[in-house]
Amino acid sequence: MKKLISHIIWIRASVLLIVTLFTISYLTAQVQGKIVRMETSNTYKISIVPEQTWVHPNSITNSASLTLKVPTGGFLVDQFQSLTGTWKLAYRIDSPVEATDYDYLVFWLATPLVNFTYESGVEVPLFSFVNMGECTGDVQILDIDADPFLPPNSSNANIGNQFTILGHGKGNAYKGSLPSSVSAKCTGLKYQIDTSSISCIGDSSRLRLIFLEGVAPLRYALKVGRFRSLIGTIDAVGDTVYMSEQLPPGDYSMLLTDAGQDTVFTRFSFAAPPELDILVLYKEDISCNDKDGALVHVIPKGVHSDQTYQLNWSSGHTGEQVEGLRGGDYQVTLTNAGGCSVKEMIHINEIPPVDIKILETIHPSCPGAKDGAITIDVTGGVGIQYFYEWEEEDLPKQWDLTNLDGGNYSVTVYDVSGCISETQIQLDIPPPIALTMQTADPTCPEFEDGQLLIAANDDGALPFKYSINGGTYKGQTEYFDLPAGEYKIDVVDNNDCTHQEKILLTEPEQFDVELGEDITILIGESRYLVKGDVLEEKYQFDWYPSESLNCDDCPNPIAKPLETTTYSVLVTNETGCFREDEVTVNINLDRPVFFPTAFSPNGDGNNDYFEIPHGITTTEVVRLRMFNRWGQLLYDSHYSGGEVRWDGSVEGKAVNAGLYIFSAEILFDDGRTLPYTGDVLLKR
Repeated sequence: MKKLISHIIWIRASVLLIVTLFTISYLTAQVQGKIVRMETSNTYKISIVPEQTWVHPNSITNSASLTLKVPTGGFLVDQFQSLTGTWKLAYRIDSPVEATDYDYLVFWLATPLVNFTYESGVEVPLFSFVNMGECTGDVQILDIDADPFLPPNSSNANIGNQFTILGHGKGNAYKGSLPSSVSAKCTGLKYQIDTSSISCIGDSSRLRLIFLEGVAPLRYALKVGRFRSLIGTIDAVGDTVYMSEQLPPGDYSMLLTDAGQDTVFTRFSFAAPPELDILVLYKEDISCNDKDGALVHVIPKGVHSDQTYQLNWSSGHTGEQVEGLRGGDYQVTLTNAGGCSVKEMIHINEIPPVDIKILETIHPSCPGAKDGAITIDVTGGVGIQYFYEWEEEDLPKQWDLTNLDGGNYSVTVYDVSGCISETQIQLDIPPPIALTMQTADPTCPEFEDGQLLIAANDDGALPFKYSINGGTYKGQTEYFDLPAGEYKIDVVDNNDCTHQEKILLTEPEQFDVELGEDITILIGESRYLVKGDVLEEKYQFDWYPSESLNCDDCPNPIAKPLETTTYSVLVTNETGCFREDEVTVNINLDRPVFFPTAFSPNGDGNNDYFEIPHGITTTEVVRLRMFNRWGQLLYDSHYSGGEVRWDGSVEGKAVNAGLYIFSAEILFDDGRTLPYTGDVLLKR
């Protein structure tokens, strides 16, 4: 039996050791980055080498990124190819302030790797690319421990090398690089591209290519269109060739390959010269009898402040600003230092003054009516188009206005030349209909005793006639016995102008007084008389009788009667309406008195005296006497100096513990004094 137990313990320990070793391997295994330069000098391949074998699902790689670091100066990724999974160049940061001599290229895994197996020590090629830019120096995988541009950085760029592999567990599975960089094998091919300058818009330039170093012959292909290139050969080092076509401004690319198979892909641009133009900053037309002539101010566009230029006017003037010009056409020529020129024609008009004539005014028919109209006629100016600005912004900008009310209208008219004229037109306002109304609301809810008195203004078009709520028009101005509600008063004056006003006769607030059912209390008790909702203090309250109430004009008084009493209340609102109710307070003549059954006069401050507490209905204990069981009088409060309580002693000596008899006379709130007897236990 002991041998069997030992064998089981050995098996469990072995399993625990295996699980522990597997867990450690599972958590610590990592991958290393690797960069190699291919046989073609400017082609690079990026790989990783895992330290652990992971099969599906442990091989699932949810995300990954790698950052390359190259000397700044024109490194250009081209012909990018994903080898395992789908990779892309996410972004690049050129010459950051933390490392101004380097550019950083960040590559991302675009979609997770799912059906893939990592084998320990077996290289996994990720992607490759060709540097089609300048050969700037060594290409290296980012050092994730010491690079100066690691986050946080000035560009807020999340650069780094990161692999999230399920089998590795939480955290980054990327460990480091082997090797971390490769030296650049820069081409021996050297060349020079030269262009003649383009000085004027529309000109072209001829490109010159010089073969400086390399293995002759040099073949070139200059792309000049989407589907067209200029192809040629330079036979010897030091020779020069001119392209067969003039090239307009734009961006170009050229592929160069010498006999030694060195290849360079380069891009360059011909910048277009700035476009010349003459902008008329300010121009006056001669208007409104102006005798000083026109002022014209132009500014040249397309010349720098440090360059010379000329502005020549056909009038013989020079410069940007000319004064005193009369009506007519003027040609201005701008010529820059390179001899390029542009012309602009400027026309100045001679314009007569603008004249406004009032053709018609129609005054409003009634106060508030919008049936007035104004018509004006405008002549002068350039006679092509006039612009109308009425002082009231909501009026249409035109020469005739309708639907106007009375008042003063001011209009300003100007034309395209800037000549301005203004005038004012008055539309008379008829006398208004003004009413003064006095109202009186109904005094009580559902009463029909409201009143309406109407007074009209004396300066109106009298007489006025009135219609109440659509009734017949008549001269009546006083209305009585009106119920609560809204009233529409329509008025018509002697000119048939109308006016309407509305008034509201408000029905007083409905209120009820409900004191509830009758109340029964003990003699000496007090109660509020209102059980339900209590009315607000804005009402007037009159309670009767008031002798046993704490107040007779408050919303909810407290009653403390000594006998059964019926109380009534009269509640009046601000308009004189009233409500009343009553409630009876019945007196229960039971007189509950509570006597202690024991006390312990031992000086501990607790129950040291036999005393009768006051109840709800009692006023005071008039007299208290104590007897022993043989009837001997031991204590009488009449002789105790005012205190009505017994301390368990006779003439200063403590009596023995036992049962004692008391006799008490108690005064109640209604003035009656009743006797009570009983016994109490004295404890020592």
